[in-house]
Amino acid sequence: MLAADKISLLARICSYCRNNNIDFIVVVTPHRTDYYDRYDSYREYNEVVNLYLNDFISKRGFMYYNTEEDETLHQQLPDEYFYDWEHVSKEYIEKSTDYLTGVIQKLEN
Repeated sequence: MLAADKISLLARICSYCRNNNIDFIVVVTPHRTDYYDRYDSYREYNEVVNLYLNDFISKRGFMYYNTEEDETLHQQLPDEYFYDWEHVSKEYIEKSTDYLTGVIQKLEN
């Protein structure tokens, strides 16, 4: 499902943050609504990965946030804000950054 070396690195990052009293939040960045339509089975794969990472991160005492589960995301960042399926256009960088900053601030409270 996920490469063992990547999971090992993520575990080491979690340990480092915990040992050094550093807050750590894993945020899956937003995509256009048609992002998952590009690949037939990607949506199901992503759901499995999402559940795994959420469990992995939360068991280590940190937060995991997948923007794709945010029901208000595409009201705030509609598809026209994206340059392609996963990159926000230059003119909307500030708006998307402000949105994600707000999300992170809510998670911390």
